[in-house]
Amino acid sequence: MSEKIYCGNGKEKVFDNGGSIVKVCLDLDLLHRMFDQYGFTTNGGKKMIKVDVCKGREIDKYDNTHYVTVDTFTPNSGGQQNSPKPASNQNSGSMDNPTYGKAARGSSFDDGDPNSDIPF
Repeated sequence: MSEKIYCGNGKEKVFDNGGSIVKVCLDLDLLHRMFDQYGFTTNGGKKMIKVDVCKGREIDKYDNTHYVTVDTFTPNSGGQQNSPKPASNQNSGSMDNPTYGKAARGSSFDDGDPNSDIPF
């Protein structure tokens, strides 16, 4: 397992109704430096980098409840246990050819199943 690259932290706010939100601060200078190794560019030209937002074991002295690390998983690293398996659906997108929004699901909201309750 590789060394974690910490790039931010965050605080969780829990609301009276049971909901919650985690607000995070990211080190953009570090993410920019990590882009060449772990980032990717979409077909639309957007530069992206995947990060993991993780709940910490303890609250730190600044009341941060979460930390953020750069997702360093690369499919070619080989020998990793419990590595994610590639999706068999070719329309699901990938790190090389990500697809988001309408392009991922077609231009119509009809998924072909009349019993489906999914709105997209």
